[in-house]
Amino acid sequence: INGDNNNNNNDKEIRRLKDDIESLETQMKNKQKMLKESMEEKDHLLKERNELQIKLTEADEQIKRLKEQSNVDANRYEQLLDSFRAENSTQIENEKKKLYKECD
Repeated sequence: INGDNNNNNNDKEIRRLKDDIESLETQMKNKQKMLKESMEEKDHLLKERNELQIKLTEADEQIKRLKEQSNVDANRYEQLLDSFRAENSTQIENEKKKLYKECD
């Protein structure tokens, strides 16, 4: 009877250990799957980050070009205004001279 009891206890212990091993193997497979998925997600996020950095750099360059063009346009506009003022001033002076001549 004692031998049967020991065998029975050993069988239970072996069954428990086998169940533990199966459980650990399942946990390990799940962890490996999660690790693979998070590595793929990390790769995806790094790729997306790099694409956004490229777009940011391109946008910064475009802003710089537009500011430079805006300055060029503003300077040209100021030159046109100055030229227009100078022409008007000259015409006004000429008209004043004509009026003075007519009055004399």
